[in-house]
Amino acid sequence: MDALLQKYRNLIWPLIAFVLAEANQLSGLTIPWLSVGLCLVAIALLIAQLWLYFTRSNGTDAAGNQSAPLQYLRDTDSELGGAIRDMAWHSAWARWFAAQTLADTKRAIDEANLMQIVASLVGAALMDGKLTARGRKPGELNYTPVDQTHWRDTALNMMRDKTTLWRMKLHPKGGASIGLDGSAEGLDKAATDRTNQLDGYDSLIVNSVEFEKLWPRKDKGDDSARRKLLKAAKKAGADPAEIKKLSRE
Repeated sequence: MDALLQKYRNLIWPLIAFVLAEANQLSGLTIPWLSVGLCLVAIALLIAQLWLYFTRSNGTDAAGNQSAPLQYLRDTDSELGGAIRDMAWHSAWARWFAAQTLADTKRAIDEANLMQIVASLVGAALMDGKLTARGRKPGELNYTPVDQTHWRDTALNMMRDKTTLWRMKLHPKGGASIGLDGSAEGLDKAATDRTNQLDGYDSLIVNSVEFEKLWPRKDKGDDSARRKLLKAAKKAGADPAEIKKLSRE
């Protein structure tokens, strides 16, 4: 039995016994109606907890919808920039790509290049409708879906950050002058206008399960190809530390 469920059971049954004892003392009856009512309430709570436990263990959430355990993202919804960063660090695709670079050049891939390649891949998925982002306007609580057409004019760029290591910036496509702080001055007015609309959101999120389905932590094809590339990299005399890092399952 799950440890959390065991703790709940250890709590609820002594509580039922306590309620019965106290109610009996107050009423002076052997089985007072009050104690029976409170006991039924406690039992109902236990049944509800059992239902939640067994439905979730069968891959459904409290609403009965299918769910899946997360692989490397942490919350049901993830900030788009954070999801890109974690994909570059943990996904099977990114590790395969890094192994390919190592086998070809004998050197580890530059993390900035990997982040940008991953960001471009995610941007293409948003544009093609394979992935949906939702945005929240300043001062609002609700998130609304971002139309996939907006991503045709906007590129995702990953910039180094002292707090989060990497953060996402939106830049207009069609050419732009990018400052050291990540700000961009676009050359295409239509692309700049659309990008400014997206910049109007103070938060852009994606569903973590949907994201990880596209780029899982483990993938049979990518993992097999990565192992072969690492063997080739070892024969070529590539950096042993990088081979060890990319060999971790």
